[in-house]
Amino acid sequence: KKFHKLHPLDQSRSYRDYYYETKLGWSPSAQDREDTLLKRRAHVRDYLEGLHWVLAYYHSGCPSWDWYFPHLYSPLATDMVNLSEFYDDPQEGEEGAKE
Repeated sequence: KKFHKLHPLDQSRSYRDYYYETKLGWSPSAQDREDTLLKRRAHVRDYLEGLHWVLAYYHSGCPSWDWYFPHLYSPLATDMVNLSEFYDDPQEGEEGAKE
């Protein structure tokens, strides 16, 4: 509701929709919603990959000079959820496996 008070003429349902529409050009309309949601998940995956790249860079040296973050803007923090879906489950007997 607060978003709509600040942007009364905008068709976005929320600040999240407004952010992705204005910054990345991803439509919040009902017919494009599924495609936009898939793009958001890919955006989060790319960002997470970037965080891993930075950690590797500072701990082990540059892993690849060819890698780059393909987006101009980061995902919203509210989209950084269910990150475990981007990782393979640890195999039994490997370090970190839940028992």
